[in-house]
Amino acid sequence: MTMTFKSIGRPQPSVRSQPRSSGNSVTPEFTGEELSVVLELVKDL
Repeated sequence: MTMTFKSIGRPQPSVRSQPRSSGNSVTPEFTGEELSVVLELVKDL
């Protein structure tokens, strides 16, 4: 997932640095658009 976040082109906060979202692959800061981009990238893996 780390490589996927980097490939978005926008700096994203590390999931590990956010204790409240530990264990979740999607952080609360994600917008619907960003989420769809991530899902598209993950689907191609």
